[in-house]
Amino acid sequence: MTTRRLQGFTLIEMTVSLMLLSLITIIGYQGLMFGLKQWQNGSDKMSFQYDYFQAESWLRQKLGTSEKIPAPHSKDYNYLFTGKPDSLKFVARYNRSNDAGLYVNKIKLNKIENRLYVSYYLHHPDIEADSLAGGTAKVVLLSEVHSIAFLYYGNRKGKAARWHKNWEDAQHFPKLVRVKIQSNNGQLYESTIHMATSSDV
Repeated sequence: MTTRRLQGFTLIEMTVSLMLLSLITIIGYQGLMFGLKQWQNGSDKMSFQYDYFQAESWLRQKLGTSEKIPAPHSKDYNYLFTGKPDSLKFVARYNRSNDAGLYVNKIKLNKIENRLYVSYYLHHPDIEADSLAGGTAKVVLLSEVHSIAFLYYGNRKGKAARWHKNWEDAQHFPKLVRVKIQSNNGQLYESTIHMATSSDV
């Protein structure tokens, strides 16, 4: 008659098994976290890209309705268009009707909040623009913005057309406005807006 001796796992075998199980769990968890992070980054990029094109479409539309306005206390007309490397100020109508009011719009990045704002107020032909600045309304045009840069293409004072970092020519619009926006995650977006809509350019 043979006897069988029942044996269990030894302490060493148990320890090795637990270590292998822990290692597999850690690797699986890290892979899951990496996948979730990649998915979140992709989702953030898609969300920013959508918001960017919405903001770019608004800017393209409003710049396309810019026009000459009466100078304060004068019968002369000029363009209230001031372009700087980090901001843009212009006048535009908020609908297609010629009877609609003209609004002064200023686009500027708040570097603390990382938000691109558009401030606007109703233009009054007999009042200096800066005196109305206290009554401005402000809305967020785009969030999660790290930096913004404007460039302006056109000819000034009879010189050949080229790109300018600043534009303060009250008699002419620039032919092109280029805007470069970098998001907080480092993605760079660039658009060029065509401004040559009349013989005044």
